Amino acid sequence: MRAFEHFYDVERARVVALVYAVTGSWPVAEDVAQEAFTRALTRWDKVSRFDRPGAWVRTVAVNVAHSRRRRRSAERRAQDRVGPPAVVVEDPTPMPYELERFWEEVRALPRQQRLAVALFYLEDLRPREMAEILGCSPATARVHLHRARARLQQRMVPSVLEEQQ
Repeated sequence: MRAFEHFYDVERARVVALVYAVTGSWPVAEDVAQEAFTRALTRWDKVSRFDRPGAWVRTVAVNVAHSRRRRRSAERRAQDRVGPPAVVVEDPTPMPYELERFWEEVRALPRQQRLAVALFYLEDLRPREMAEILGCSPATARVHLHRARARLQQRMVPSVLEEQQ
């Protein structure tokens, strides 16, 4: 059990940061990370023997985040048919405008591109390690990152230039 506790202490903050980058919400990121670590704990005999148990937890976390996003989208569509919610809760974690804008643009990317950016810039992973989490080849992981960068440049650079004029 000490091995899992050490693993949790080392990996938790980075997994939460990764999920936050993908979801844009600290509470959701913390919940998703906790769920991923709970799944790891229940399978610790198996997970601990993996070469990179952290990659397994990240894969679970991004899959859980993706599932929640799909479910929330379906809930929003249903709510739109019914009417507005009685109470709207704001995310209490302010972020500098430029950084928040960047991550909003990242969250608008297709799933694999969004995850490639978060894994590369937040986790500082190489394409081989990213591929393991994304479930693709290293070459495909590089393509996702390249396409994401191109889209971000296309979407952000013109608007930054407009703001400066």
